[in-house]
Amino acid sequence: TKDERGKLNTEVLYEDDSEPIFINNFEPVRLEIEKELDTWEDGSPVTFIFDVVVKVDDEVVYADVHSMTFNGPGSKSIVIENLPANGVATVKEVYAGAGYKVSGDAEFTVELSEQNKVGFKNTYDEKKKRGYGAQNTFTTEDGETWTWVNDLKEGGE
Repeated sequence: TKDERGKLNTEVLYEDDSEPIFINNFEPVRLEIEKELDTWEDGSPVTFIFDVVVKVDDEVVYADVHSMTFNGPGSKSIVIENLPANGVATVKEVYAGAGYKVSGDAEFTVELSEQNKVGFKNTYDEKKKRGYGAQNTFTTEDGETWTWVNDLKEGGE
């Protein structure tokens, strides 16, 4: 069977004379984090950091930190793929950039479904500060040995 959103398939298995076994298989969904920077202090890139945690039945199934760097005012977004459709995501802006402040909510919690988007907005706080951020990426094949991924872009960003 499928639920009304088409994101849950339930299988019922029968083995001999035992009770039925129900297996819920959730199709993956995506989460978009949108950031709007309405003003910008000219001359220095600014990086914003977001902590993302997804839980299913109070168990953490995804936890990562994502960043966005701006070189001027405007909007950008990050899309996180393959999250469980039955999860609850908490997205928190943990670093608002040197010299910038959050305009509105700095944390959102959403029940993941077909369309998932959270939005943050920042503005220059008129205090001339310089700062920048970096995000390191590591991968693992076996869960024990981690390798740094050199995903630096030529010229920064």
